Amino acid sequence: MSCSQGVLFFELPLSQGSEGMISTGILLSLLSLGALVTLSLLFLNGFAPGIRIAAALLAMALCFFTLAAFRHIPAGVVLFLLGAAKGVLFPAMASLFISLGGPGRMGRTFSLQSIAMSLGAFAGPVAAGQLREFVSPYFIAFVLLMTAILLLPPRGSGKPAYHPEWNSPAA
Repeated sequence: MSCSQGVLFFELPLSQGSEGMISTGILLSLLSLGALVTLSLLFLNGFAPGIRIAAALLAMALCFFTLAAFRHIPAGVVLFLLGAAKGVLFPAMASLFISLGGPGRMGRTFSLQSIAMSLGAFAGPVAAGQLREFVSPYFIAFVLLMTAILLLPPRGSGKPAYHPEWNSPAA
């Protein structure tokens, strides 16, 4: 996921031409606005984190495919939808990590997430820059997100194991 974000932040200014700085700022504002709109939809918390993660990754992948294949669709619309998908994804990931990590392992769990996000944010622009002459960087992000969907654990496998010490009065 962070690889695809890195691809977006690498490619977006390059694709905007001479008016790049102003239009890139507006497009990234639309991305943030989409996330803000989705975060205000509190009913989404009623869905299981795994379902929200899968749906958000699929929506993000389709947004990147749209950016790669359908140039006639305004980038602002696609980036708003991409932001909305990110607004679903990040809280769902946090919920999943909290439920899987348990009280004693949350620090380790979130530090591993931070490491993975940092590595992805580094690898995405590097891959996009190296392969830009051969394939659209947006298509690279699409392939990465679809691979992430394929690697998601099957439904129901994300339930935390029972640990008696978590339910003890001392905990």
